[in-house]
Amino acid sequence: MKSQNENIALKYRFQDAVNLESQGKLLHALQIFDAIYCENPKFKEAAFKIVAIYEKFNNIPAAIKLTNEMLEENSDDRKIRLFCGQFYFRNSMWNETIEVLSFFLPEEEPISSFFIGYSHYMLKEYEYAKISFLNFLANDKSSEFFPDAYIYLAKIDIQLGEFRTALDYLKNAETFYTNFYELHLLFAITYFFLGMEAHSIKSIEKSLKLNVNDGSVIEWAGKIYLKAGNYKLAEGFLRKFISENEHPSPETYSNLAVACLNTNNIRDAKTFFELAVNLDPNNRLAREALKNLEQINGN
Repeated sequence: MKSQNENIALKYRFQDAVNLESQGKLLHALQIFDAIYCENPKFKEAAFKIVAIYEKFNNIPAAIKLTNEMLEENSDDRKIRLFCGQFYFRNSMWNETIEVLSFFLPEEEPISSFFIGYSHYMLKEYEYAKISFLNFLANDKSSEFFPDAYIYLAKIDIQLGEFRTALDYLKNAETFYTNFYELHLLFAITYFFLGMEAHSIKSIEKSLKLNVNDGSVIEWAGKIYLKAGNYKLAEGFLRKFISENEHPSPETYSNLAVACLNTNNIRDAKTFFELAVNLDPNNRLAREALKNLEQINGN
């Protein structure tokens, strides 16, 4: 009977701490959760709350320490393992996320496959990421992350040069998203590599309407218009991108230089080719262009 009364008292203390947390009295709540966990190490919900408050205080080292301890002492506890995996994921600890969540079969905890896939994606391990995202899609069609998995599969196939399958994934994602600028940007990139310039222009224009401030959209607009031969628009977008970014790539400078050449802005073209070569001495296009410009000036 005493044990039952103690359990009831423990639940009341825990609820008091939860109420304090909801009121923003985090330090007081932390003290109670910590006392409960010290007295009852098997009360994992208290440990979860402590980790969450450490995160709110941005005391990530303390949160990691407690999470590691929980996992080490309860490696077979599925609830603790899932909690720890999600904690590692939130804190961009990609290798730890993969290691901890690989314990689960995709059909047992489908969300673990999404987190593993994303972690592999961030590590640029695209083939592994693709397998995990496909496992997730096969086992959980009701998750809020379901359309996101299609987006990441498309990004992966763009990286792998599989543009036809990337297009299929984007069309699947399109059934969930209509006004998502990144979706239209990915369509534009995919069509760009497939040589479908009219479709690429249409998609990048949709993306620009939805988010004209994203640097990737601006840069890709410049590249797409350059390929389509609309040099004036290409020059405008590429100049805008370079003016708003501290470290443009040599490729971007070269693209802008080519656009300037085709709008008869020879002086600026030479300047941008020189910047491209300074950043990348092996930039063959820029070096050859400069050599040709010097010959033209000499004549």
